[in-house]
Amino acid sequence: MRGHSIPALPQFTTLMQNNDAPSPEERRFLLDALSAPEMALKAMRMEISQLTARLQALVDEERQLTEKVGPYRAVLSPFRALPDDILREIFLACIPTDTNPLVDPRHAPILLTHISRHTRHIALTTARLWVAIHVSIERCENRIGRQIEAVTEWINRSGICELSLSVHEDVDSSTSPPHNTDELLKILTESSARWKKISYIGSFASLQRVFPPIHESSEYPRLESCSIKVTSKPGRKRDPQAVFNSSALVTAPHLSDLSLLTSSSAGNYSAYSVRWDRITHLSLGSSTSAVKLGCASTILRFASQLRSCTLHVKDYEPLPPISFPHLTSISLAIAPDEWWLNTPQARALFAEMYLPSLRCITYDAANGIMPLLGLLCGAEGRIRHLSVANLSGPLQLFESLQYCPRLISLDVHALGPALAPPENKTLQTENTTLQGWFELFQPSLIPLAVGLTERQSPPPRRLCPEVEHLFINDGDKSISVFDIAPLLKVVSNCADRLITGGRLG
Repeated sequence: MRGHSIPALPQFTTLMQNNDAPSPEERRFLLDALSAPEMALKAMRMEISQLTARLQALVDEERQLTEKVGPYRAVLSPFRALPDDILREIFLACIPTDTNPLVDPRHAPILLTHISRHTRHIALTTARLWVAIHVSIERCENRIGRQIEAVTEWINRSGICELSLSVHEDVDSSTSPPHNTDELLKILTESSARWKKISYIGSFASLQRVFPPIHESSEYPRLESCSIKVTSKPGRKRDPQAVFNSSALVTAPHLSDLSLLTSSSAGNYSAYSVRWDRITHLSLGSSTSAVKLGCASTILRFASQLRSCTLHVKDYEPLPPISFPHLTSISLAIAPDEWWLNTPQARALFAEMYLPSLRCITYDAANGIMPLLGLLCGAEGRIRHLSVANLSGPLQLFESLQYCPRLISLDVHALGPALAPPENKTLQTENTTLQGWFELFQPSLIPLAVGLTERQSPPPRRLCPEVEHLFINDGDKSISVFDIAPLLKVVSNCADRLITGGRLG
């Protein structure tokens, strides 16, 4: 209180305790004693008001100076000092790699043109930013008109670079396609000499315009990857096979990645005029439109250069032994309710394939395991990555893992609860619950509940000793991911220190 004090009144404590009224003499004494502190309080409040006003003035001045300095700091920011070639690399890193960019101002590369005048110039003069585009054909004339302008400008910005296009047409709508759809598709086909990758999903009518007859279009000298998915029935007179065979696709010199999907009535893929001996990546059929196994085998006998293969097959048919010396990855899905899925013939069918380079298998056969066992036997223990779906239960999984001693990564999707008898009867006596089979992969993992004071006895057998990653979907929509290698290292180190008398830090 800056040295101010109130003189003490001897009766003050008694007055406060008894709640008595002060006498006139006591009242005058108290008023005289409070006069100086009251004056001091008024002075303090006035000083506080002055300081508050000064503080507010300083805050306003700071805000004004910050607004004035902001543009200067922006000009001197490190981002503006980056060389143009570094900016180009940053912009290229913004482009998605798993899908083609959308014609949308909220996404790169169009978004990059809205930062500043300088970055807009960099983006518009960097042709590599515009080499990939996703065109979604909607049945609305106003949107198609705007798309025509945007796609034309986009392709012009790509210069002479190779193009990656994905053309997806909305065929679920009941309305007919706009009349200017042909104009949009014509803009795309005019750049076909620069196509490197093309993915088409849509109707048969639009397919004929994307891949016109060879006498109406240029060749595809740079085309490496082609994906065709026809989502409507082509009719009686023509089919996707005829469109493919009459187009310049049959003469594309570098076509090596091919994906074909048509309706079940037009799924004779072996009749496509393709240089199958040049194909390195192949995908045939889908879960809703599987290809007949005999048709697939006709193609596979010639596709000796395959590196990866995705097949959705149906209908059993005996096959001669097929050699895939370069195949590293296969994805096999078999239509449900096929009678031959759990027969010895199914296992022998795939076990006779020559697969010296196979390392990765993705398998879905709706509770049938024999084709998978055949592939694993043909791989002769070389599988490093395995993904399975819709097995009937853990015992089928155990039966498969016996053939994967060098497995590193395992994905399990929709594992059913049924304990179907495996081919190897010795597995029936082991723990086959989802909680118990984890121990079969890493018996050196030590349960924390034991206190890490002594090791448990290992389980009766150890599956996949090199596995490092598990992805498990146990059927009730709960998903768990285990990166075993780091966890095993930490737990083992802790256990060793406890056993040797050390302390955990």
